[in-house]
Amino acid sequence: MLGRLLVGRDALLAGTGMLALLLIAAVAVLSPAFASSMVLPAAAAGIGILLGTLLPPVPSLVVRAAALLPTGWLVGTQVHALGEFGIASSAGALAATTALALAAAAALLIAPQGEASGTARRPHRLLIPVLPAVLAVGLVIGGTALTRAAGEPVQERVLAAVDAETGQTRWESDGVTEWGRSLDGTEGTSVVEGPQVEVEPAGEGSTSTRIRLTSARPGAEYRLELAEGEFSAVTVDGEPLADDDSSGSQGLRALRIVGVPAGHEVVIEAEVPAGASMEVIETVYSPALADGWVAPGPGVSLVQPRVEISRAVTL
Repeated sequence: MLGRLLVGRDALLAGTGMLALLLIAAVAVLSPAFASSMVLPAAAAGIGILLGTLLPPVPSLVVRAAALLPTGWLVGTQVHALGEFGIASSAGALAATTALALAAAAALLIAPQGEASGTARRPHRLLIPVLPAVLAVGLVIGGTALTRAAGEPVQERVLAAVDAETGQTRWESDGVTEWGRSLDGTEGTSVVEGPQVEVEPAGEGSTSTRIRLTSARPGAEYRLELAEGEFSAVTVDGEPLADDDSSGSQGLRALRIVGVPAGHEVVIEAEVPAGASMEVIETVYSPALADGWVAPGPGVSLVQPRVEISRAVTL
């Protein structure tokens, strides 16, 4: 009762809309990608609420109806997105954005007290929602300007080539940014354990060669490359790489094995040229393992930074 004596229904409606607008403004500052579509409809609803409360009945109705149009457009686009991409992919975002937008515009659907009863308005009652309205609009404008002014991170690709025997390291980078150019060509000596490789005959009565690979790191990726000749009749951990026919499988110059648990031994058997030179390259995505690594600043976005640890083996 005390609140009703101090604040009328018109001011409460306006304050409710401004509170929702303030919430959307805060979300827009914290997560522009999520709330950007709600800013303009919510701002239009907030202005419509204030004007609809101050204006006479007929202009008030026209203003409130016009202010609802951006919210209707927002809900329509969300429903369209739901139909295009399906419930599983967009239901959460649809519910959140729609609820916030409708909360900001809800006061537009209720006639102001003066419009319903014809009683005189008391402009001083509108002073309470004016302050949050100004603050909300200021946050929306400031957050949008800050987001647009912020530069997008520049993508850089970096690779460290490490010799497993000597630790010799050389960095390669796209060199798009100053950080990338300073890293490109940098050399150092890395103390990093390379892939463990053992080569032995597959067994009596077999002309194949058995190659055992072990990594100290999880999720390693192996690439085996022959300097000359080809792999044929390949099996990995006892499973054939391809369906063999009577003439044997098609020859391959390189093999690639992805997703190896730490400590797991990968056993490869294949027909290979005797005495051929093979390079075993283990790829990991932790650039800090290599000597010379310097983390980039916030303006650089790394794209799968790689460290390739190579070891030469004679078959």
